[in-house]
Amino acid sequence: MRASGLLSRCAALVLAGACVPVALLALPAGLAQGQEAASPGADKTLNDLATNTCEKCHNTTDWAGSLAMDSLDLGHTDQDPEVWEKAITKLRGRLMPPAGEKQPDQAEVDAVIHYLETSLDAAAKNQAAAKAERVGHVPIQRLNRTEFAAAVRDLIGVQVDPKQVLPTEIEVEGLAPDTADHVGRCLGEIVGVRQTF
Repeated sequence: MRASGLLSRCAALVLAGACVPVALLALPAGLAQGQEAASPGADKTLNDLATNTCEKCHNTTDWAGSLAMDSLDLGHTDQDPEVWEKAITKLRGRLMPPAGEKQPDQAEVDAVIHYLETSLDAAAKNQAAAKAERVGHVPIQRLNRTEFAAAVRDLIGVQVDPKQVLPTEIEVEGLAPDTADHVGRCLGEIVGVRQTF
């Protein structure tokens, strides 16, 4: 009984250790890398402001300004960045809520603006990172027969006839990769330069 208890505790520790990297993945974007995160109540502030103020006019019934806040997912502002960028501009300029309507506190507006900017910037950064190519990355390319023979000759000093050692090269769009003369003619035709070598 005692050995199985020790075994289950060891299994629990191993499982907990395996879960730590997974827990880091569950953190909001940027938080795992030490970036500033929006305060936890900011999304609640956005939800309260949108529900209590904005949705009175911007709803699926009235469609004021061609916007229905009740149809947007307030928890995922990254899905509609253009809408939220416009909202930031309107809130910052105090254009919304319009004059004559009940105005929220400046602290509440500032918290919503900060939350929106932080979440949109983090989403844009993640999206750009996902799309970005690795700068300086050169994909692996194989040598053609002529290049292989030259490399063997340069590295170990052995003359190799690549036509006897390696299979025939495949022509791609009329371009035989092991024929320097053919490559020169093709490049000359493309560029419009007469071959002189």
